[in-house]
Amino acid sequence: MMGQRISVPLMYQMIWQFKLIYMFMTLRYKDWLSEGVNVLSYHKKLDPTFWDENDHLDPKIREKLIKIAKDFFESTKFETEIIDIYFMGSMANFNYTELSDLDTHIAIDFEDVGDPELVKRIVDGDKFQWNMRHNISLRGHDVELYIQDKDEKVSSAGIYSLMKDEWVQKPTYNPPDVKDEDINPKYNSYVYDITQLEKIAKEETDVDELKKYHDMANDIKKKLTDARKVGVKEKGEFSIENLVFKKLRNEGFVGKLIDVKNQLYDKMFVQ
Repeated sequence: MMGQRISVPLMYQMIWQFKLIYMFMTLRYKDWLSEGVNVLSYHKKLDPTFWDENDHLDPKIREKLIKIAKDFFESTKFETEIIDIYFMGSMANFNYTELSDLDTHIAIDFEDVGDPELVKRIVDGDKFQWNMRHNISLRGHDVELYIQDKDEKVSSAGIYSLMKDEWVQKPTYNPPDVKDEDINPKYNSYVYDITQLEKIAKEETDVDELKKYHDMANDIKKKLTDARKVGVKEKGEFSIENLVFKKLRNEGFVGKLIDVKNQLYDKMFVQ
């Protein structure tokens, strides 16, 4: 059976309406961009809330992070020694923002515990459970805990040993050559897709359509995370892909994408 033909005048009308919608959405996204945290923030000094003039970490913060990290590690029941505890990420660099986490990595020998791939899955699960039970922040910044293998290569310009109280890798002041215009097109595209999926998740009831859009949400999430991994690996923290991800996360759109994906899945089984 042939599909219904669309008349030429009606087609032009639809195109014009789409352009108006696109222009409106673009203006709204510019508002969102101006309201959010600037992921391109770059400072001349490390955050003075945590670092002194000689770039040494505040002893009180250091002691608390060590205590929190050790308590977390003890909850895992792993029978191995902590090799070191590292403080890294944007709070150990010049690109910190008000939303930056206190990234604290516990280094152990995965092979001393068991199969490295299995250990990695277990520690990711332990981290998830810990974060579900605890919400710790120091001076307005959330503490984010990780367990990593001692030989794992981590992309961070600054790495500070909490146990030795010294820099393993001190960051150098090197402002990135990236502009908002480099980030916004990809950011806007993701925002549009996620916003559309939110609308569909509320209105759609057909199971086949819900499955199709659930797969689409999965694809968007995979594309976003894969692009970020490649960007960080090839160009570091200031890759376009990583900055797009951070902006989406800071503005709440990564959370919205996860929520809408779950909502679409749940609605497939509603009777």
